[in-house]
Amino acid sequence: MKAKVILSLIVSLTLGLTASYGCTPVKQTTATSSPSIHFDQSTYNFGRIQKGQPVVHNFTFTNNGNEKLVITNVQSACSCTVAITSSKELLPGATGKIEVTFDSAGYLGPITKTITVMDNDPAKPAVVLTLTGEVVTDIMITKTALFFGSIKKGQTQQQSVDIFIYNPSVKIRSVTSTKPYIKVSTFSQFISQETINVSVLPDAGYGPLNANILIFSSNKEQPVLQIPVIGNIVGDILLNPDEVNFGVVNSASGHGEKDLYLYTRPQREFSITKITVTPDIVHVKTIKQNQGSYKLELTLKPAKTMGSIHGKITVRTTMKTMPVIVIPFSGSREP
Repeated sequence: MKAKVILSLIVSLTLGLTASYGCTPVKQTTATSSPSIHFDQSTYNFGRIQKGQPVVHNFTFTNNGNEKLVITNVQSACSCTVAITSSKELLPGATGKIEVTFDSAGYLGPITKTITVMDNDPAKPAVVLTLTGEVVTDIMITKTALFFGSIKKGQTQQQSVDIFIYNPSVKIRSVTSTKPYIKVSTFSQFISQETINVSVLPDAGYGPLNANILIFSSNKEQPVLQIPVIGNIVGDILLNPDEVNFGVVNSASGHGEKDLYLYTRPQREFSITKITVTPDIVHVKTIKQNQGSYKLELTLKPAKTMGSIHGKITVRTTMKTMPVIVIPFSGSREP
């Protein structure tokens, strides 16, 4: 009898526990709805390239989330241009591309450039892509430009620049100047080094030099190297400025105006006998300030045509050492 009672209690307790567990709700876990950006690779090593050779690479990305992915912005480092070649908005599972172009013309040695991609992925709102490699060259010039400063008319000045050749198969074919008053000569110090002597001759005209040294080589990547020659030929009459730039002139707001000063140092008496403008688009008012000093008030004449402005102002003087002075001018007109 006791055994039946105990058995009955056990069965009742078991059924009660089963019913209790059966009434307890089971918690369900659900994935959060959001986009998820994933790049196949975030770093690209372009290896070794010749200076001046461009690098173009596509970074591929996928939306692994369950909501639409939106690329809000892409910021690139210096000398890199980027373009999203796919849509900026990607549905779940869709793939996109970002094209990166690196210009190696101004670089030499190990290079690391970064691109930052901004998006609406809450877990990765900013992804950094890296472009890395090394820029090498067969030919290297020690100076990117030759600065002569102010040279007195009739004088000769000289500078030199070295060329280093790292590839024995590359040869310097010739070196020339774009202006007859710039003389160049070369000589080899070593098998892998040449020196160029650059001289400004006495017959150089007044004003900016505006010349370039051209180096022709057998290098396929850099067949022609250019070195600008920067300076100004001055005489007994000095100019301020050496050339006139009217900038951008808006025809609706008025005419372009500039002042040009001619003076001597030390002060020496001279006179302006004639001024001509080619083409005739600038009005010139001459004001003598004191002994050995003039002010020219320059005003662009009204014109219906828009676009770039180029010309020269020719000033004739009584100064025997500077009977003719040519001042270039430039600018542009907008409606």
